[in-house]
Amino acid sequence: MPPQMVGVTKEMLRAKLEEALGRFPDGEALPIDTEAVAAGSNPLLPTEAERFATANQQPPPDAAPIPGTAAEPEDEAEFDEFASDWAARAKFSTPAPEPAPPAPTILHEAAAIIDGDRMDNYGDPAESFERIAGLWSAYLGHVIYARDVANLMVLLKVSRSKRAYHRDDYTDICGYAALAERISE
Repeated sequence: MPPQMVGVTKEMLRAKLEEALGRFPDGEALPIDTEAVAAGSNPLLPTEAERFATANQQPPPDAAPIPGTAAEPEDEAEFDEFASDWAARAKFSTPAPEPAPPAPTILHEAAAIIDGDRMDNYGDPAESFERIAGLWSAYLGHVIYARDVANLMVLLKVSRSKRAYHRDDYTDICGYAALAERISE
């Protein structure tokens, strides 16, 4: 399987190849190292030495001249053209930008809720669920534990979600499940 090139599209490669072919209108052979290609390197991308030279605004010492430019530019205009060619090659090989971080999941939202506003408004969940368990026990006439409160609240949210999808139902399910674990510790 050929090596993957991160951030390089087929269109970019095609454009670069057409640009390279445009430099050889007389049908000259492209100066591509076929052995390097067979080994998996991309001849259109600059080497490490070329990238270093570009970063330092100088041509690499062992590089062949770019077609249409002199090996060592004689004047400033010629040097600008030479540097521009190297900069274009370096820009072409620049990796794609890092993808944006994913949107918060319901797990992140649930954690923010149970450790943030709800904790501030209602206090320690273990104490709250113990109080609720005591009230439900008295009402039902048999013992309900704090963890049962968390599990029953999950079931309440599952029941509500049966009719239609509401993201907050699933966020609450995650939050109650996390609280059940916290209470059980």
